[in-house]
Amino acid sequence: MYLEINWFVRLLHKHSISAFLVTNAQFPDEIRNLEPVTQLYVSVDASTKESLKRIDRPLFKDFWQRFLDSLKALSEKGCWDFGGAWKDVSKSCLKEKLLFPSTSALFTD
Repeated sequence: MYLEINWFVRLLHKHSISAFLVTNAQFPDEIRNLEPVTQLYVSVDASTKESLKRIDRPLFKDFWQRFLDSLKALSEKGCWDFGGAWKDVSKSCLKEKLLFPSTSALFTD
């Protein structure tokens, strides 16, 4: 993720411009530190370590842990609605195993 992303998002919001961000789930610390955005999505190309390695050809040796940590960070953060309040959408979707059957154990109450 862009090192100055929070500054850039604040600049956009200052001018009433929405911030729509997509990340590849390889930078969990940056997700944790990200200030509120209009929409935040994680691009998920696979649901297993083997398929993610085959499909994405990751740059980092610890790509799977980064992926899991990014999903966890997203769950902890929740999602923003247009009014600026946190919504717990990502956690409920993940708990229902709609997209991530191999990672659903991360998102228990």
